[in-house]
Amino acid sequence: MIIQITNIVSGFVLSAPKLKELVGGKGAEHIVAAETKLNAFRGTIGIIELVLGAVALIERLGIFYGSGIGSSFPQAFAALACGALLAPHLFEKYPKIQAHVEKMKPYAVWIGLGALAIGLGSIL
Repeated sequence: MIIQITNIVSGFVLSAPKLKELVGGKGAEHIVAAETKLNAFRGTIGIIELVLGAVALIERLGIFYGSGIGSSFPQAFAALACGALLAPHLFEKYPKIQAHVEKMKPYAVWIGLGALAIGLGSIL
């Protein structure tokens, strides 16, 4: 269940601009407050997402069992995408990977909304 929670958190961080627009009013103020607090940990959230996404994908592929993450392929892919977008500084030494992350940046809000929906859908 941890990957679902981290997908919800990272999805929220990435999609906060769109959520503020959708909610509006008093709810937008709460989103701004939460976003401000979470942005301080943006890189850390990204690293956690990358690690959990890699472990979930390896577990899902059947390479090893027993990690207890309990994820699906969409959870793993969402975690890897959000992790790459939240911690792009990890790929500075790898220009090809960094180029792919740069191509994803225009879609960061939508990837975040997808991760948020996948995480919530899996928990519910």
